[in-house]
Amino acid sequence: MDAPRRVIHSLNLSPVEMAKINALIQDKQRLIGANEVRYAERFAEGCDLLVVAFGSAARIAQTAIRQAREAGLNVGLFRPISLYPFPSERLAALAARTRKMLVFELNAGQMLEDVRLATGSSVPIEFFGRMGGVMPLPDEVLEAIQKAIPAPRTNGVYAPKRVAPIGLN
Repeated sequence: MDAPRRVIHSLNLSPVEMAKINALIQDKQRLIGANEVRYAERFAEGCDLLVVAFGSAARIAQTAIRQAREAGLNVGLFRPISLYPFPSERLAALAARTRKMLVFELNAGQMLEDVRLATGSSVPIEFFGRMGGVMPLPDEVLEAIQKAIPAPRTNGVYAPKRVAPIGLN
């Protein structure tokens, strides 16, 4: 005696139902994008160089940025807190007011692609990354900042805008 087949369908492959499901997913994505984007920034408005870093890299970058500002360099930090959805709109707005960006990550450059997508070709972008668990010291990030400072404006001398050395607590 054969028992009746018991089949569980976890996916409805009807084109009409799939279209409805996809529309619901897109609505959910828009809602998340509108309400869940999170970021922090320090000295980001009108800086010559904007460092973009997240997680542990952002913490290391804060120390390097403090040192750079103490040396008179006009450097800011943009720290995405949510990587998905990525804070593209805010980063694009900042890109319009900065001369250059430095993306610092503790991986192979996955966020670099997000930054490029967000800013298009509106600002030059450099990358400093480290993988494999070897944590860079703030001095190494400071060196990357110094190398990435935008090209000279006049007379072959870079004249950074003088900034107050404010702590990054």
